[in-house]
Amino acid sequence: MPSVDIVPCGKCGAPVTWARTESDRAMPLDVDSNPFGNVVILATQRGLRAHVLKAGDPAPSVEERRMPHFATCNGKPRRWPVLTVLSAERRD
Repeated sequence: MPSVDIVPCGKCGAPVTWARTESDRAMPLDVDSNPFGNVVILATQRGLRAHVLKAGDPAPSVEERRMPHFATCNGKPRRWPVLTVLSAERRD
């Protein structure tokens, strides 16, 4: 496998690497292989590609399984803005 960039997670500082999903979205992955991971990575000339395994999918033995970092990050949760919806009576 070609060398991959390892960067710290912005929330918890753990080392992660990035791969592109089949829908071309970036996905952070734990650096270490994990036999329980549900992501199979493929090294291509354009970088790492991630295939998310679904229930019952056989994992090819050639590729590596990784855990998405979303599942293991212990950093602070993202603070979403709270939206307030006013009833029709209050808007008048």
